Amino acid sequence: MGKVVGVVTAVVAVAALAGSASASVIMHEQFSYADEAAFDADYSNGGNATEFNPTGMTSPNLIGEAGGSARVYDERPGRSIGTTFGDEDETVFVSFLMQSDTNDGWAADTKGIYRVFELYNGGNTSNGSGRVYTIGLLRTLGDTTSGQFEHQSGGSNPDLGDFNTDVNLFVAKFAFTNGGTNFTVDAWLNPTTATDFNADSNRITGTGLQFDAFAMASFAHPETSSYANFDEIMFSTSATDIVLVPEPGSLGLIVFASVATGLLGRFVGRAKC
Repeated sequence: MGKVVGVVTAVVAVAALAGSASASVIMHEQFSYADEAAFDADYSNGGNATEFNPTGMTSPNLIGEAGGSARVYDERPGRSIGTTFGDEDETVFVSFLMQSDTNDGWAADTKGIYRVFELYNGGNTSNGSGRVYTIGLLRTLGDTTSGQFEHQSGGSNPDLGDFNTDVNLFVAKFAFTNGGTNFTVDAWLNPTTATDFNADSNRITGTGLQFDAFAMASFAHPETSSYANFDEIMFSTSATDIVLVPEPGSLGLIVFASVATGLLGRFVGRAKC
């Protein structure tokens, strides 16, 4: 059974892939808002500490960047995806860009700095209850003694790579089986066109995970004005909407085309002799 995409105001639910819309994209938030008021109307719990930035973020391996971005500090703005994942056999890719200004004070106390993208079940993003998955700089949910990016669900929190202040592309692949009861989630930090999205990568396994909402969270302890920027949030059934990853069939066509071009070049070359 296919997913029904909800009506999401001001969200671009298409991908700029080969100049055409991709049917595999469920939701694509590019923050294409007219102004701060329009952004605030869509994002709950944003308060005055979440700002709409008309300038977007870029990544060298990401497809179809456009629109603005969101700057979050000491808040957890969130919204509904418009559908539920994990209630049937399906695979979904979740991707986003995030840039954190600092991880200073990480070991200052047991709370540290928290810069993450969160998934929720039940549409509740107000105080962290209902959270089922987290990816980013995790504070007490993960590694509290070093600046590692991680992802977390249940009791597992594999490292993804060292913290940095660059714009980072995060990708998580959720594969649900047995009617949605069982799941695996693999995660990548800054994947490229050569990344194999069919391979295990920092895998978490479990049962009973569903999600229908997301939040962008950025907190520091003690409270400061340090921030995290978020952009290009996508929920898709295909990795080819995120980075240019050749499908097996497409790869064969590319090889065939290359061989054919080479043979044609040899033939033309001989004809000129």
